[in-house]
Amino acid sequence: MSAADVRPPFKIYVPQPKYSAKAKRSRVQGVVIAQAIIDHDGCVESIQVLKGLHPDLDQNAIDAMKRWVFRPAEVDGEPVKVYYNLTVNFRLEQRKR
Repeated sequence: MSAADVRPPFKIYVPQPKYSAKAKRSRVQGVVIAQAIIDHDGCVESIQVLKGLHPDLDQNAIDAMKRWVFRPAEVDGEPVKVYYNLTVNFRLEQRKR
């Protein structure tokens, strides 16, 4: 099998997570990184946080990732289940002065 025979998952639908009020008040910003399985249908399952940020934001990221939809990975044109790293960037908007 060559690299040309493998196609990675592709994001189709990626709703963004909510920023919790507690994390906003604390001005928490950064990235949540998780590993998940993208199944044959492009659905996300078995999410495990690899790099957390804040308990509320970690959970909100997981909740959002569960709704993400991908075009599944393919090997030789057939959909396959793969492990895939997912990231969510939480960034507060700058206040205008």
